[in-house]
Amino acid sequence: EIYTLSLHDALPISTTATSIDPALIARRTLLLAGARQSFSEGKYVKALGRLRQADAIIKVDGADATLLADLQKRLAPIAPQVELFLQREWERALPQLWRLHEADGSNREVTQMIVDCYYDIAVRDLQRLDTGKAADGLKEALTLQPNDEVLKREYLFAQTYQERPKDLLYQIYVKYLPFR
Repeated sequence: EIYTLSLHDALPISTTATSIDPALIARRTLLLAGARQSFSEGKYVKALGRLRQADAIIKVDGADATLLADLQKRLAPIAPQVELFLQREWERALPQLWRLHEADGSNREVTQMIVDCYYDIAVRDLQRLDTGKAADGLKEALTLQPNDEVLKREYLFAQTYQERPKDLLYQIYVKYLPFR
């Protein structure tokens, strides 16, 4: 993926600021481009998160404001679960998402959020040196998306390090694993 920005790392700025840091403007531009790309790929939750980050930097307007409103409307039926996901409350979101998935297995956003929750929890578990728990979560995610190469790679990594000591390579690798 071109954009590896976290859904939660937008920097808040003061509304009374007379000038805005050019780095924030560049970041906002990347977020908006990423939001449009995610939307075109049908990844509405990711697009919504990126638009909200851009909006936190400078209020979105025009086509971007329209896109934000459209995404909020599209995701309204699962808004509580989306909010939990975007707030990184993955453990709280999972039971609700599973109920939605069981009721309607064809909802791609719900399925993707379940997979991403398991992935994000596994990343956190790997960072806490709990490879067994990480492997279990990734295995569960693979049941929903068996062709996801990143899930496969991280699952094999977690399995490998269940048998091996957590060396420097492990520590460096998991430190920089991005959340979805």
